[in-house]
Amino acid sequence: MSIFTGGEIARSTSEFKRYWRKPEVVSNKPEFLIQLDKAASIEFCCSITELQELFGEAINIGRTIHPSVASLPLKDLVTHLANQLSWTPEKVSHALELLSLSPRSDFLKPDNPYTPADVYPWKFNRSLSYLRRPFLRRECNGEIEVIWGIRHLYSASQYLIYLCLNGRLKAQSSEMKKVMSDLRNKQGEAFNDKVADLLAQDSTLVVHRRVKKIGKTKIQVGDIDVLVADPTNLCIKVIECKNFALARAPHEMKNELDQLFLGRQKRKGKGREKSAVEHHQERVDWVRDHLHDVVTWLELDSSTDWSVEPLIVTDYELATPHIYSSPIPVVSFVELSKTLSLS
Repeated sequence: MSIFTGGEIARSTSEFKRYWRKPEVVSNKPEFLIQLDKAASIEFCCSITELQELFGEAINIGRTIHPSVASLPLKDLVTHLANQLSWTPEKVSHALELLSLSPRSDFLKPDNPYTPADVYPWKFNRSLSYLRRPFLRRECNGEIEVIWGIRHLYSASQYLIYLCLNGRLKAQSSEMKKVMSDLRNKQGEAFNDKVADLLAQDSTLVVHRRVKKIGKTKIQVGDIDVLVADPTNLCIKVIECKNFALARAPHEMKNELDQLFLGRQKRKGKGREKSAVEHHQERVDWVRDHLHDVVTWLELDSSTDWSVEPLIVTDYELATPHIYSSPIPVVSFVELSKTLSLS
């Protein structure tokens, strides 16, 4: 907790100035948002931009009714939203259905295509959670009434974007799955560069990023995210950068343990998938086996005794490295920053 709190303080401090930053006027949508909107139109029959517009207009309508909690007959809400958004009533009805919770005869047994796991309150990222579906429907005086909270609607709108951008949405369409995968890959590369840029601030270090081969020799066990030579201490650091989404529930921590340390069985009994630590250990062993070539490629003195040290850097402070004894040190970006500033 103390480590995570330290990370939150550091992130909040560095981001504090953004509250006074003048918003940039963007004439064109970023390409990633265009692709995300196209995929969402297939996934939801509405783009992310359109869903955000619906959230915003529902907040505006709600404020005219009550400062915190609003309610309207469903048909009136559809009419209001259709008029304000210039949508057809059918499109508004479909979007509201996507974002609404209705009474169920058995709370723990939702109708298909949903499963009981979609309503278990201890699971994060549920398809039938209140955060995913902020409009509540009930029968009142013989008609369907919709209730929504103003602040909660804003939280739900941000949460939907978070799920898409972080690849956590349980997408059904191949288009949305591909867009989320591409976004995660770009975020991974950006984090890779962020770690390399941090280390490159130390002029005594030699830093290379995304190393695929040493000279003409290809690294057969995968790319090295950041390869760092410390001539002062005669040390080669082999760094793996992991842009993990923060585990928020016990089953997510179990998945994180498997992915980071333990590995897992492949589906249909097709062997075992190695963990991130196991994969990285293979890269470290490869560097040790080719240490002379590595040092020569870095244009450093290969006649001296160099050591090789592995490291895994994560974007957030994870709990699992404090649960499982890892053979490779795992530190967050903030922890790495503090170490460099102290040295």
